[in-house]
Formats: sequence, structure tokens, C-alpha cells
Amino acid sequence: CEFTSDASGLFMVIYTYPVADLATYTEGWIDEGRAVAQPGIGDAALLEMDPNFNNSSVYVTAGTRAFSVQVTSMSDNGWTPQVTTDIAIAVATALVG
Repeated sequence: CEFTSDASGLFMVIYTYPVADLATYTEGWIDEGRAVAQPGIGDAALLEMDPNFNNSSVYVTAGTRAFSVQVTSMSDNGWTPQVTTDIAIAVATALVG
């Protein structure tokens, strides 16, 4: 699922995965320093944030569901990595319900 806002310059993509595939995909990211645990979302969540570019992703497992939310700023409208992170976390939290 993709969402784009031309006015704001934000782009969001939501992917779904088989739970086992997401675990394999993200395995080792914390050790590599690419992601940090994000408590409070589903059964487990990882946050991957690029501090040099306005791009943040949250990878979530919740029961038999696994998905990611990626938010990227495609323009220089004052968006920061923290803003894209906050949006990704809020959307991931809402999807877990």
C-alpha cells in the first residue's frame, strides 16, 4: 500500500510479510546498529531510522501478522528524521490496534 502527499512531500509505504520472513529479514539489525527495539508496538518492533536522510521504517510482528511502515520525505519542506520516525511509529501503532 503506498500513500503520497505531493503538497507535503511525504511518501509512506506499508508492506505485509509472513512472520517468519520478517524475522529472517531483520535478523542481526540490532547487532549491526541498523535498528533499535521499539517497545510498545505489537509483540516486537524494530525502528530503522536514517539520521542523514528523512527516512524511517518500523517493522512489527503482532500475533500472526507482520508488517512494516516506511515514511520518507521526498522534499525539503522542513521534515526531519524525527518527524518521519514519529509518523511511522504512530501509523504502526494504529495498525496493531
